[in-house]
Amino acid sequence: MAKLLAVFLILASVTAHAEYRVFLLEIRNKEGQVVREVKNTLDPYQYPGFYMLPPDHTVTYTQTWMCRGNTSYKELCKSPQEIAQEKAEAGSEENN
Repeated sequence: MAKLLAVFLILASVTAHAEYRVFLLEIRNKEGQVVREVKNTLDPYQYPGFYMLPPDHTVTYTQTWMCRGNTSYKELCKSPQEIAQEKAEAGSEENN
């Protein structure tokens, strides 16, 4: 029974779908001004450890979303807001 369960788990993991989370990060200086926005798979706690930032800069996230499907070697997926905006712009172009 244990061998059957192990085989099932191995097969299930092979057919599992990949996904990852994307964060829209704001990097601010000590005055609180936004220095830049970054779209990344690292959360605001991991980002400063991987990318060196000046000690007076802070990182927060303003948005996060999931990218589903096979995500190997692809650009980060668009946020739901970006997709909705593109659809709205395409719809307004059709009406003109």
